[in-house]
Amino acid sequence: MTVLARRVAANVPLPPAADVDEAARVLGPFLDNVRSDVRGAHPYVLTVNGGEVADRAGLRINDVVVTLDGEAMTFASQLSGAIKQRPDRLITLSLLRDGQPLMISATPARRGNQGLIGIIIMNEEGPELTPTVARRYLWLHAIVGLMLAGTLGLLSALAARGGIALRLMSIAVVTRTGTLASGSRVRLRAFVSWLPVIAASAAAFAGHAPLLTLTPQAAPLFAIAPSLPPIFPSNLPPIFFPDEPSILFVRLAIIAVALLVFAVGAISAVIRPGGGLQDRLAGTWLVPR
Repeated sequence: MTVLARRVAANVPLPPAADVDEAARVLGPFLDNVRSDVRGAHPYVLTVNGGEVADRAGLRINDVVVTLDGEAMTFASQLSGAIKQRPDRLITLSLLRDGQPLMISATPARRGNQGLIGIIIMNEEGPELTPTVARRYLWLHAIVGLMLAGTLGLLSALAARGGIALRLMSIAVVTRTGTLASGSRVRLRAFVSWLPVIAASAAAFAGHAPLLTLTPQAAPLFAIAPSLPPIFPSNLPPIFFPDEPSILFVRLAIIAVALLVFAVGAISAVIRPGGGLQDRLAGTWLVPR
């Protein structure tokens, strides 16, 4: 049996030393933070379809995909989307196989407008639901949702006079004398309306060790991968909640005050549609067209 094993080992081709060295160089930063189970931080291969691109390239079940063309992969959907966007284009996958670094190149086959390599990708289940986990996910989704709402609201107000919502409701922005408000005054009203959300976003992302970041974090991690309708850019980067943000109390205080002001402005606009807080500050009034 030992002789047979030696014969088989002698005929198994070893990967070129250059490929191993290159894989170690690319994966070095990730290996520094690797835990006992790296699948919590990166997607892994659940199945490989025989005879398809991945199988021919040498991918195996349980391979952990760390990067694709040098871009860190954190979610199964992120990796799947990156592959789909590269039909007929050579890609390089940096993997961990049984804890060892490896690089594999493959060219996704075109299926319609998408690229496929014939694998099913998975992530490990998220962290156990605890009060801390629930609180972090709540903060994360609330801040990201408000950032999205603020961006869309401000852009719509700049693109359309007063905002798309006001135009759909046939509401005009006028001055207190009843004349139609100028473009600059309408834009000032929009900026004042969404200023608290902008301040909350700055408090979350600004500075060293921010509350939220686009930088991939070591497992266990808390993150949200934005998934928007097709009219928005696709494959947006995930947003992470680091374990130890700096000046946490100050950040949370600014965010809390900013969101309180935003809530007061929204409630005042509902109670007094003609003269909410933002209208008082901008010197405007809302009237039916």
